[in-house]
Amino acid sequence: MLSIDKIEIKNYRQYRDFEITFDNNPSKNNLHIIIGANDTGKTNLLNAINWCLYEEEPHLGKNKEEMPILNTNTINEKMNKGAELEVQVKIYARDEDHKLKFIRNHKYALHKGNKNPVLQDRDYKILHTYPSGNTEIYPKEDAEEMVNQFIPKHLRKFFFFDGEEIKTYFKSELASQIKKHVFDLSNIDLLERVEERLTKCHKDIRRDISKLNPKLERIEKELAGFEKKIENLENMRDKAEEQMEKAEEKYEELKNKLRGMPDPDDIQEQIDSLVEKRDKRREKLSKYIKEKNELLLGHVISFSVYPAWENVLDIIRKKRENKELPPPYDPEEVQKIIDEGYCRLCQRELDSDSIGDVKNLMNTLKIDSKLNKELQSMELPIKTKMNTIKGFKKKIKKINSSINDYEEDIEELNEEIFKLEEKLKGHDNEKIAELHKDKEEWKEIFKDKSQTYHDAKAEIKVAKREKKKREEKLDKEREKEDKADYLNLQEDFTKEAIDYVVKMKKSIMDDTRYQLESLTKKYFFDLIWKKETYKNVKIDENYNVDLIHKDGYSCYGTAGAAVRQFFALSFTLALHKISGFDAQLIIDTPVGRTSGRHRKNLADTMKQVSENKQIILLFTPDEYDKKISKRLDPVASNRFKLKMIEEENETNLEEL
Repeated sequence: MLSIDKIEIKNYRQYRDFEITFDNNPSKNNLHIIIGANDTGKTNLLNAINWCLYEEEPHLGKNKEEMPILNTNTINEKMNKGAELEVQVKIYARDEDHKLKFIRNHKYALHKGNKNPVLQDRDYKILHTYPSGNTEIYPKEDAEEMVNQFIPKHLRKFFFFDGEEIKTYFKSELASQIKKHVFDLSNIDLLERVEERLTKCHKDIRRDISKLNPKLERIEKELAGFEKKIENLENMRDKAEEQMEKAEEKYEELKNKLRGMPDPDDIQEQIDSLVEKRDKRREKLSKYIKEKNELLLGHVISFSVYPAWENVLDIIRKKRENKELPPPYDPEEVQKIIDEGYCRLCQRELDSDSIGDVKNLMNTLKIDSKLNKELQSMELPIKTKMNTIKGFKKKIKKINSSINDYEEDIEELNEEIFKLEEKLKGHDNEKIAELHKDKEEWKEIFKDKSQTYHDAKAEIKVAKREKKKREEKLDKEREKEDKADYLNLQEDFTKEAIDYVVKMKKSIMDDTRYQLESLTKKYFFDLIWKKETYKNVKIDENYNVDLIHKDGYSCYGTAGAAVRQFFALSFTLALHKISGFDAQLIIDTPVGRTSGRHRKNLADTMKQVSENKQIILLFTPDEYDKKISKRLDPVASNRFKLKMIEEENETNLEEL
């Protein structure tokens, strides 16, 4: 089992001259606790390990990306001396009786007046000390290959566990890649090589048989052509699958890097769209204002005399109510009716009483006929004008309402534009735009390679069908041959051997999958406290990993952060156990998303696992509460605290 004995760091970020030793106390567990507040260097300790092994910093925060890898205190001290400085990380590890020392060293030059160090040289090597005491040095090329024998780069997430990135733990891994990882860890590659050798022998024997029969030779050539085609397609498929994984990882990496940052192109597009809407509304507003002004200008006189018209109509109404104003009539016409004694309106003769009534009515009227006519002639035009003004008021009211609506819309649009413009302030928009562009390019690459992958799979299926047809033809032709008995026996033997290896490989993979599923389930139900909520853990033949709710449906995607964290941790522990590739487990922020009984269960599980495996846990002070410390302090071999100096750019270590 691989475990880390010591880490030495020189001038790597906030670690200027740093050393941490993981002594394993025989009376305690192989458990080591590191406590540090945020930004004191916990995650960068994990980055230092990754940098030493793979020359990568997968957990580097976006606020640290622009900073040099070389310690800033060292840069400032040596700035005016034109010095040469180095960044170095050494990892001392052991695998049973074998001792290993991983050393990565980068040399930088500092030039006066330039705060950016210039990389001059890089070196990487591994010192391997055997049980006999002999030491072998592996230079850079061999060292990079050798490190993959201990902790393969593509499997590192199963050994360096980041609790904060738990939500992408399975999302960023294609199921087929998890299957490949398990395949690698389970050493099934040995059977792969046996299968390859047997397949080659089988082809050679078939070729010899085919020479005995021209028809067999033709069919054999066709069969070989399909086999070559399948091989090429499988290579294309596998390459596309690798490129898909890389594209997805890059996409997720850029997505995480851009989290919380604005998308300048998208925001500018939104701003342009809002400005266009605002300009159209301003244009409409101007038309309504112009229409209103024209209407007001055309009716200004009517508006000025409107009170006088109302006054005249009021006088007429009151006089009519007081019977001081008779209905409209022609005095001469009425006199003619009296003289003739006949009413043309009702077409009847008038008796003496009726004529008397008409005469009395005329005598009671106090206004002469001329004034009556003038008043009557004024009333109708005034009412008509006033009705026109009322219609005009309604129209003006409608226009005012539209003006108010457009003014409110314009104000709201201005507020939205202002908010979007504020988002763009304080950011390096060119760089962010470039990152967004890169992210979309990786997304397109993923789509393109995904299409290639599925096209290749479909073509492989067709080619295998054709290959099978040729094999059937070949078998029929061979039945006719007597001379090829011996070769046929050899061919049958190799074919059976290949079938046996394939079945054995499948059996081991199925057994491995079953063990992985069972152990994941065991660890998971040990960790969680809501044991009645979840029913099972499932890993199908394609290594799609899922959590099953008590009601039978898939629920990993909807589970809480703590449950997903425990699920991923359970899978990791199970993978270590069944693979035979048992190395240390380093967990950054192990309980950051958990609380209550979940923390207690996690501590108990770490306590149990660390009896047989090196566990290094990196906590914040808030995470390492009484519930955790009460369980882990008594069994931990080491407890350390990370502290920053006053300038807040250098971390020191204190043993607790």
